[in-house]
Amino acid sequence: MPEKHTNAASRSRTNASREKYCGFVLIVGLLIEISTLFIFPDGRSCEELLLNGMAYIMVFIGVFGEIYFASRTRSADEELKRDAGKLIEELKLKAEEARERAEILKAEASWRSIGNEEIGAIKLSLDGSGIPASIWLVILANDPESFHFAQQISIPFRAAGWNIGFRFESYSEGIFTGLMLPEYDNCPEDTKIVNGRVKDALIAATMMFINGWPSGVYFTHATPSALAVPVAWMYVGPKPRPRL
Repeated sequence: MPEKHTNAASRSRTNASREKYCGFVLIVGLLIEISTLFIFPDGRSCEELLLNGMAYIMVFIGVFGEIYFASRTRSADEELKRDAGKLIEELKLKAEEARERAEILKAEASWRSIGNEEIGAIKLSLDGSGIPASIWLVILANDPESFHFAQQISIPFRAAGWNIGFRFESYSEGIFTGLMLPEYDNCPEDTKIVNGRVKDALIAATMMFINGWPSGVYFTHATPSALAVPVAWMYVGPKPRPRL
């Protein structure tokens, strides 16, 4: 595109210059034709005929050249406009792609949070599923983003009258991302029920989570004395790796 644009611009300048020269030829031809009227006022000699012929030829060349090169100039200008339009469209498309990419990167880098709609959906589901219970939010240690997200999740539970507890853990088997609802073996029936209420609330808010815990990885379920039973468990892991 830049090379075509340069060629069109060069042709436009060349044809405009030629058009100007043809205009000079036309002026000179007209001057010669007028001069013959004064130089040869009587009769028509060979010299007069020759000069008149030259003048007419120059006038013809001048007029033809102006018309021809003016047309070429307009054609080059139109090509310039088309090329400029294509270049502008390409730049707009690249700018839009860059803006979309920047939005994706911004979303990937930002901390997680839940909006008013999700908060309302979780609270409504909890209110309709029974009396308030307790939830224990387990967070990966030394991860402020996960703690921030856990605090966000606790908002609708507090609003629904649930008791909230936080616990920080570390795991040698690996780092698990996102939300998980672990349920240990042989847990009491009332714990299963309250865990199900939490799962239904997250589903109502269309929040992504994993119902379970990776096999072979130990998850401690010591009942927190600070919370009234039954207690639901939720693991709040780090934000998944950005898709760059």
